[in-house]
Amino acid sequence: MNKMIVLPGTISSNFFTNELPYIKKYFKIAAIIAYQEPAHKIMDILSDDQLPATLIKDKNIKVLFSRRFWKWLFCKDTIREIRQNVHGKCWIKKLFYILYYGCFCTQACQAFDQILGTLAEGETIYLYSYWLSRPAYAISYYRMTHMDDPRIRHIISRAHGYDLYVERNGVHYLPFRQTINSYLDSIHFISEDGRKYFQKNYPFSREGASKQVSRLGTYNKEGFYKKIYSKQKICIISCSAARQVKRLDLMIDLFAQLKEDVHWIHIGDGELLEEMKAYAAAKLPAGKFTFLGQVDNDKILEQYEKYDADFFLNLSDSEGIPVSMMEAMSYGLPCIGRNVGGMGEIIDETTGLLLPSKLGEITRIQQFIQMRLGDVAAYTEISGNCRIKWETKYNALKNYETFFGGLSNG
Repeated sequence: MNKMIVLPGTISSNFFTNELPYIKKYFKIAAIIAYQEPAHKIMDILSDDQLPATLIKDKNIKVLFSRRFWKWLFCKDTIREIRQNVHGKCWIKKLFYILYYGCFCTQACQAFDQILGTLAEGETIYLYSYWLSRPAYAISYYRMTHMDDPRIRHIISRAHGYDLYVERNGVHYLPFRQTINSYLDSIHFISEDGRKYFQKNYPFSREGASKQVSRLGTYNKEGFYKKIYSKQKICIISCSAARQVKRLDLMIDLFAQLKEDVHWIHIGDGELLEEMKAYAAAKLPAGKFTFLGQVDNDKILEQYEKYDADFFLNLSDSEGIPVSMMEAMSYGLPCIGRNVGGMGEIIDETTGLLLPSKLGEITRIQQFIQMRLGDVAAYTEISGNCRIKWETKYNALKNYETFFGGLSNG
């Protein structure tokens, strides 16, 4: 069986745990190289199969005094990155961002050396990064410095949202894009929009790594599916972290203007949660909204059923293709979202309402959600279309099987 080093970002992430069964099916996991996080979050994940993990600290001052770090700092690739990008506004932040990448890369490469040293003669290994950020750079740099190492069979990375769209970054800069493109074998974008964005914004992307669309997916193991009947009140649900980019404030402003009798349910926590609760309390009538906080991933569809959700809402400023929307479609919820990132690939006239990227008047939204009360047949058709689209494009059982099965044969 092929071996793989996996760099998932955080081990406890639902993104990684969703893929883990398929990684284990097609590969023997030689190691997991991940960001530092509390042990209680990851022990159950690692202990089932005694998966070997190395956790890399963000703040590790000792790395700065290592020979490996200084070798990285003065390599041609790093010097080029600094010369091309560390100037103008925010140059200090950009420099620290590059060093931030270097600290992770230094520690990851040390782990790679140790792991590859345990391979038997003739064995090869895959290096897989879930994000096109520090982990993708680390495996790219390692390939660059070990070009003649026959033990490295294939290195690949996915690309999502914050790790791809520079607009999501505070300094509008993501380091080492050229290095990543040059030394990865393939980059797998979760949306066609992401692939086009990368190729449009980086001229060097015409060469280097192959650019493919490999969609994510969600599970609906219990077979939850919306039951539709006549009703007098609409329930709209949203599911995201309470962060600025997710624009819960826009949702609250929207609900404050809607004339229909609507109950809003929000799932998720985050740094802005308390602020958004206070904002909702100030603008919306009591009893018209509920914040559920964090809900276990495998319990989310139960909440949709419990509250008899009718629509799923996402008003983010930037997205790849939100997994939460895939989940909603698996349940049969028509979706409402802004035309940003890859949203136009999952929402169309058959599955929901795609809004302008700059949200304007709400007449279209009011007309669309009124359909639930006034035209049950039309609503039922759209609900069924959502389920079909999920089944054909965003079913994890199919997508992850195709992705990892294809990698193992590559």
